[in-house]
Order: sequence, then C-alpha cells, then structure tokens
Amino acid sequence: MLPELRGSADRLHDLLWRDIAADEKQTLQQILARVSENLDQLRAEAE
Repeated sequence: MLPELRGSADRLHDLLWRDIAADEKQTLQQILARVSENLDQLRAEAE
C-alpha cells in the first residue's frame, strides 16, 4: 500500500506544481517564510 500512496502523492504534487516557474516557487517560499515569522511573533506576544 505504501508504494501506491507514494505514487499518488507524487502525481498530485506534479499536477499542483505544473507550469509554476522556479522564480514563482521562490517568491512563494519567501512570502510563506514571512507569514510564518509573523505568526511566531503573534504567538510570542500572546504569551
């Protein structure tokens, strides 16, 4: 079952990221990193 699950996950990943350029992926990574930092800051302020 595990190899079938892995194959399905790989196919889904390929479909989701199809036609997305490397620079677009980099931009998304940068945005998500900043959002994560903001969330960490909010958590720290709430303590």
